[in-house]
Amino acid sequence: MASKLRIIGLVWLVICASAVLAPSTASGVAVYSPGGTYPVGVEGTAQNIGEHFFFPKMGTLACETSHYSGELKEESTSLDLTPVHTNCGSFSGLSVQHNECKYRLDVNGHDAALSAYTANFGVACPSGKSMTIKIFTCVLHVPSQSGVARTWITNMGSGVQADLTVKLEVQGITYEATDAKFACPYEGNAHWADLNITTSHYLTLQAPSGGLAVKT
Repeated sequence: MASKLRIIGLVWLVICASAVLAPSTASGVAVYSPGGTYPVGVEGTAQNIGEHFFFPKMGTLACETSHYSGELKEESTSLDLTPVHTNCGSFSGLSVQHNECKYRLDVNGHDAALSAYTANFGVACPSGKSMTIKIFTCVLHVPSQSGVARTWITNMGSGVQADLTVKLEVQGITYEATDAKFACPYEGNAHWADLNITTSHYLTLQAPSGGLAVKT
């Protein structure tokens, strides 16, 4: 009986060890350039897609055109993109200044049901800086933050012709109000976590010099 128990115990240890050593779904997921030459420039323009900024106190405001640029220096789990927004609502006075801040996509897994890779969305700013959003008489600041929400990335094409499609559906971004003036619904120096940033369609990210893809 004792011998059988020892055998069962050894089998259980092997099973546990195998579980620990087995790679997770996210293991080895990375953005890379199939061309193999780094660094590669990354570009993407969402013409007539733009970005929609939803503030519960002011509704949805949009910029018709959004351009994204970045540089992939090596195979990485993160992709940083500098957003530039134009053709924003003239009535609302909407303007978005990135102030050296970048959107950060941290790839972390693969969703087999959607045939897409998953990534966490964040904002990465230099120390002491933040994105500035001006609407009507409000001045809002979006600071650095990570893991805000999940988004999906899909590989398109192959080899040096490969590119990525991304659809932003980010909810719960943190921001603060400063310099609130007359008629601004936000009180000055207060924080909220209810900004949503979305794109109405998928945008395409390309690296013309070597392609851009996600791999496991």
